[in-house]
Amino acid sequence: KYTGGVTFPQEDSRRPNFLFQPKNIDDSLAVVDAAKNIGQARGNTAAQVAIRWILQQSGVTSALVGAKRPSQVEDNLGSNGWELSEDELQLLNKISQQVHDRRAITVPENLMLWEAVPDPFSESTRRQIRQQYLQSRVVS
Repeated sequence: KYTGGVTFPQEDSRRPNFLFQPKNIDDSLAVVDAAKNIGQARGNTAAQVAIRWILQQSGVTSALVGAKRPSQVEDNLGSNGWELSEDELQLLNKISQQVHDRRAITVPENLMLWEAVPDPFSESTRRQIRQQYLQSRVVS
């Protein structure tokens, strides 16, 4: 749907999201491009590949997807009944991890989660939780 160099208006709800900021959109779209390429090679859509990728992650039991049109629901259902190869999973995980690593380097102290709610924890507990969160983002 989007290509490199896209910018969103100030009032667009995606604008503040790290993944959609002008300096990061091309990196984020690299994951989309990989899903498109895998899908084309397999005869699936990028959306089907993305849903299948999520469902094949360790510990994931369901994926929440949205659709505005019945055709999108039908397309989403095409993510059932097949699996990505180990090589395909590794490629998508690697590209995605690069985006997440950049985020960790770019905004480690500005995670909106920590600013959005009153903080019931001590400073040392917050540091410990943040460290656990950042470690959980690393794919081995």
